[in-house]
Amino acid sequence: MKGFGSTLVMAVAVVGFAAYVYFFEYVQKNQNEKSKEEATKVLSWTVDQITQVNIKNGRGIELKKEGNEWQLVAQNPSVKDRADNEEVQSIIEILNEEKTELVVDGQNETIDWKEFGLDKPKGVLEVFKGEEKKSFTVGSMEGFDETYYLRVGDENKVLLIQPELEELLDKKTKNLRDKRILRKSLTGIHKIVLNRKVNNRWRELTLIKKVDQNSEGNWQMIPSSLSPVNKAEVGRLMQNIRNLRAVDFVSETAELGAQKKFGLAKPEVKVEVYGQIDGEEGVWKLALSHAKGNNIFAMNNQISTIYQMHKGSGETVFTRAEEFKDKRYHFKFDKKQVAEIYIVNGQEKISLKKEEESWKVTKGQKDDDQLDQEVVGQLIDKISELEAGTYIDVPKSSMSHSIVLKNKEGQELLSLEWGKEFQGKIRENTSRSDRMFVASTNLSKERFGLMEGRVKDFGLNKIFRKVVDLSNGNEEASHSKSGGGHHGHNH
Repeated sequence: MKGFGSTLVMAVAVVGFAAYVYFFEYVQKNQNEKSKEEATKVLSWTVDQITQVNIKNGRGIELKKEGNEWQLVAQNPSVKDRADNEEVQSIIEILNEEKTELVVDGQNETIDWKEFGLDKPKGVLEVFKGEEKKSFTVGSMEGFDETYYLRVGDENKVLLIQPELEELLDKKTKNLRDKRILRKSLTGIHKIVLNRKVNNRWRELTLIKKVDQNSEGNWQMIPSSLSPVNKAEVGRLMQNIRNLRAVDFVSETAELGAQKKFGLAKPEVKVEVYGQIDGEEGVWKLALSHAKGNNIFAMNNQISTIYQMHKGSGETVFTRAEEFKDKRYHFKFDKKQVAEIYIVNGQEKISLKKEEESWKVTKGQKDDDQLDQEVVGQLIDKISELEAGTYIDVPKSSMSHSIVLKNKEGQELLSLEWGKEFQGKIRENTSRSDRMFVASTNLSKERFGLMEGRVKDFGLNKIFRKVVDLSNGNEEASHSKSGGGHHGHNH
């Protein structure tokens, strides 16, 4: 037992020694390294702790946190505005990530601040955590490898920093301001009025949301349209408005003189949005000037500022009436109900009827065994996926091609017809144009462009397969002789 006790004591001693080594050689070492790393950091306060940042660079910029928002006050030029939260966040992240390197320790030698540009510095950054303040003075002289000299508070030391912190002093007031044109919370939108001046005449388009107990609300267009409004397009317009950003702030007043100077006394576009503005019923108004080079100017009724924007961003709200139309509406039918198909393809006429799960020829020059069931099924799918292209105002003309879909009771589900070719766009806000056919369906009296490529995809000349006549070894060409809707058209 005595030998066992000695062994136990020895084992405990070994374990204790191992724990001692682990703590002092590993844990303590890591803690020391972490402490050294923290010591080299410019700032160790967290983002949530910081309440104010001052940039003293000749502009006297103060950034103060109020609730979850940052406010900006600048002296030169004199501006008081909401700050860009993301920009302020970026400044704080740079301060938190910036590390320093000791150049001169004033405890061991006298420092000539002039030698490092710290007697007349480039600027000072002040950071506050409540009442506690830390200041960082950046020298006006550059160190080696694009580094800069730094003094923290009144410390008798010269540190070296990377250029990211020095670049913060180059921030201009406009860089730090909230660049959103629409800053308010805009919800419960029930009316949008768009006005655009064309040839000195205003063209007005109004969108009104109609809500009843059985729906979330459908939008109606005034002037009225035969096609319903596509809710997704209304949502896209509002998202485009919310995404509008300024590149500069050209006037702190929107008085008449400033409006005239920047072309807003006689704007090109006016927008009115009716709904809940920060929880209260109201109207948000936007005016956009005619383009001047690559720029346009904007103002709204919620803030007395005139903004400069890129021309391209303003074009996102230059929405034409037809862009709000539901272009899929003309082709909406229940594919599962299709039981009869009538095709007029130039001079050829074909009638098909579904019996159980197979299609049969009821009119045409081909037999059932020549009918390609897969092509017929794909034809129905392709028609259901169509959308209208450019809407056109043309007199009624003869349509040489048509496809009619009916249910088993003989009721018409969809009647599509097309005829003359022209060059048009699938979307008005694109520069690309395609060859199209003048087309219409029974769901709307409007005429529109149907892309030539989509008509080719119908595969009307592939509905009947080629068959081989084994009696004489010749292949009988049983394809339809018409070319998918291209014959007999005038260009």
